[in-house]
Amino acid sequence: MVVPDALKVLHVKPYRKITLLGRLASESGWKHAELVVKLEQNRIVKAQEFYMEKKAKAVIKAKAEKAADLGDLNSKLADFGYYVEPTAVGATKALFASAPAAPASE
Repeated sequence: MVVPDALKVLHVKPYRKITLLGRLASESGWKHAELVVKLEQNRIVKAQEFYMEKKAKAVIKAKAEKAADLGDLNSKLADFGYYVEPTAVGATKALFASAPAAPASE
């Protein structure tokens, strides 16, 4: 997710000098810059592992959903009034577009 208000390239004027807070702190006596770099590398490795596991689980879930035979279950849900037939992508948007506009409240 990108937050445009947080993008340095959009908000920093090209003629202004910039620095990173960690660099500024370490140059003025802060002794934990190396620790922060090490922890950041560990965080990146863990994030990559988590993402790979997440992708693998998504593939397994998609295969299971595709292989599942829900015809009997869906018919029972429909008998009780709980099953709604899935709509095609964009069908809801088209439905709202074709509906008359609601009257303005006073």
